[in-house]
Amino acid sequence: APVLTYKQRAESLRRRQPNLFQQYGDEAKAILEILLDKYVQKGLDEFNMPDAFKANPELLRYGNVGEIAQHFGGAAQLRQAIQQLQVLLYSA
Repeated sequence: APVLTYKQRAESLRRRQPNLFQQYGDEAKAILEILLDKYVQKGLDEFNMPDAFKANPELLRYGNVGEIAQHFGGAAQLRQAIQQLQVLLYSA
Protein backbone atom coordinates (compact mmCIF):
# COMPACT_ATOMS: atom_id res chain seq x y z
CA ALA A 1 0.00 0.00 0.00
CA PRO A 2 1.30 3.47 -0.79
CA VAL A 3 2.37 5.73 2.02
CA LEU A 4 -0.16 8.50 2.49
CA THR A 5 0.60 12.08 3.43
CA TYR A 6 -1.00 13.65 6.50
CA LYS A 7 -3.30 15.60 4.20
CA GLN A 8 -4.35 12.46 2.30
CA ARG A 9 -5.06 10.65 5.58
CA ALA A 10 -7.19 13.52 6.88
CA GLU A 11 -9.11 13.82 3.59
CA SER A 12 -9.71 10.07 3.55
CA LEU A 13 -10.95 10.15 7.14
CA ARG A 14 -13.36 12.98 6.40
CA ARG A 15 -14.62 11.09 3.33
CA ARG A 16 -14.97 7.70 5.10
CA GLN A 17 -16.35 9.04 8.39
CA PRO A 18 -18.42 12.14 7.57
CA ASN A 19 -20.33 11.84 10.86
CA LEU A 20 -17.25 11.18 13.00
CA PHE A 21 -17.70 14.23 15.19
CA GLN A 22 -21.51 14.13 15.42
CA GLN A 23 -21.38 12.54 18.87
CA TYR A 24 -19.82 15.72 20.25
CA GLY A 25 -21.14 19.20 20.93
CA ASP A 26 -20.31 22.12 18.67
CA GLU A 27 -17.25 23.25 20.64
CA ALA A 28 -15.82 19.73 20.87
CA LYS A 29 -16.34 19.21 17.13
CA ALA A 30 -14.57 22.49 16.39
CA ILE A 31 -11.66 21.50 18.65
CA LEU A 32 -11.27 18.15 16.88
CA GLU A 33 -11.42 19.86 13.49
CA ILE A 34 -8.66 22.26 14.58
CA LEU A 35 -6.53 19.32 15.76
CA LEU A 36 -7.12 17.51 12.47
CA ASP A 37 -6.14 20.61 10.49
CA LYS A 38 -2.99 21.02 12.60
CA TYR A 39 -2.19 17.33 12.05
CA VAL A 40 -2.29 17.99 8.29
CA GLN A 41 0.25 20.80 8.75
CA LYS A 42 2.57 19.30 11.35
CA GLY A 43 1.84 15.60 11.88
CA LEU A 44 1.24 13.39 14.90
CA ASP A 45 2.85 15.76 17.41
CA GLU A 46 -0.37 17.77 17.24
CA PHE A 47 -2.08 15.05 19.27
CA ASN A 48 0.34 15.17 22.22
CA MET A 49 -1.53 16.39 25.27
CA PRO A 50 -1.26 18.86 26.82
CA ASP A 51 1.58 20.37 24.74
CA ALA A 52 -0.43 20.56 21.53
CA PHE A 53 -3.11 22.57 23.29
CA LYS A 54 -0.64 25.00 24.83
CA ALA A 55 1.14 25.62 21.53
CA ASN A 56 -2.01 26.12 19.49
CA PRO A 57 -3.32 29.70 19.50
CA GLU A 58 -6.50 28.62 17.64
CA LEU A 59 -7.50 26.54 20.66
CA LEU A 60 -7.01 29.38 23.15
CA ARG A 61 -10.52 30.65 22.47
CA TYR A 62 -11.77 27.41 24.05
CA GLY A 63 -9.75 27.96 27.22
CA ASN A 64 -6.94 26.05 28.86
CA VAL A 65 -6.54 22.28 28.63
CA GLY A 66 -8.89 21.69 31.57
CA GLU A 67 -11.58 23.88 30.05
CA ILE A 68 -11.15 22.20 26.66
CA ALA A 69 -11.52 18.79 28.31
CA GLN A 70 -14.86 19.89 29.79
CA HIS A 71 -16.26 20.23 26.26
CA PHE A 72 -15.76 16.44 26.00
CA GLY A 73 -17.03 15.59 29.47
CA GLY A 74 -13.60 15.43 31.09
CA ALA A 75 -9.94 14.65 30.46
CA ALA A 76 -10.49 10.91 29.93
CA GLN A 77 -13.11 11.55 27.26
CA LEU A 78 -10.85 14.09 25.54
CA ARG A 79 -8.02 11.55 25.46
CA GLN A 80 -10.41 8.93 24.11
CA ALA A 81 -11.62 11.26 21.34
CA ILE A 82 -8.03 12.02 20.30
CA GLN A 83 -7.09 8.34 20.37
CA GLN A 84 -10.13 7.50 18.26
CA LEU A 85 -9.08 10.17 15.77
CA GLN A 86 -5.56 8.74 15.57
CA VAL A 87 -6.80 5.17 15.11
CA LEU A 88 -9.15 6.20 12.32
CA LEU A 89 -6.43 8.21 10.58
CA TYR A 90 -4.22 5.14 10.38
CA SER A 91 -6.81 2.43 9.75
CA ALA A 92 -7.45 1.10 6.29
